[in-house]
Amino acid sequence: MNIKNIKILAGLGAVALGTAFFANPAAAFNVQADGSDPFAVSATTNVNNIMDVAFTTLQFGTFGAVKDPGVNVATATLSPAGVFTPSTTGGLAKIIDANLADHSPSTITIAAQPSTQLYASYSAVVDVAGTITPANVFTVQTLTDDLGTVVGGIAGGGMTAPGVFVEGSAATDIAGALVFHIGGSLVEIAGTTYSSEPYAGSFYLTMSY
Repeated sequence: MNIKNIKILAGLGAVALGTAFFANPAAAFNVQADGSDPFAVSATTNVNNIMDVAFTTLQFGTFGAVKDPGVNVATATLSPAGVFTPSTTGGLAKIIDANLADHSPSTITIAAQPSTQLYASYSAVVDVAGTITPANVFTVQTLTDDLGTVVGGIAGGGMTAPGVFVEGSAATDIAGALVFHIGGSLVEIAGTTYSSEPYAGSFYLTMSY
């Protein structure tokens, strides 16, 4: 903060200004310019860069997985809008939707500064593996959100497929709120027999501005 010395001159201008803003001209302030030392006016402020982030789990939901004894694999995709798309290949590999309506993208709810551009990035991806049989793994091929982020092949994470590294962004509204969603895709590992059990993985979301 720069402190500048301001000398306020008394006279007709100050009286006229006071008369314009106060009903009683006697209420005008008359500042004496007596040549005394200037005084410093202290100022304080408070910086608040706190960002509150609440989230729900990315749920790929329930599906069936059929292996191909060879090299063919199947992929399943869950869009940020919650649309689940199973797939088949030219071989025996299949991912079959169980149609249980239990697929849901992760919902991220943010409270931050108003009208501020926020950026999303992802790291430290852990592939989706069986909680009883950890050797049964679905590779997280991509993570996508509705901010425009498309991420694949994150170094240091479990993602193995090459992808386009794009950092998506969006602005909070005038109240400082922003809501967006995260989806992604899973791919089988060739020759793996997937047992019926819960599967889980994880990833880090970093929000910045």
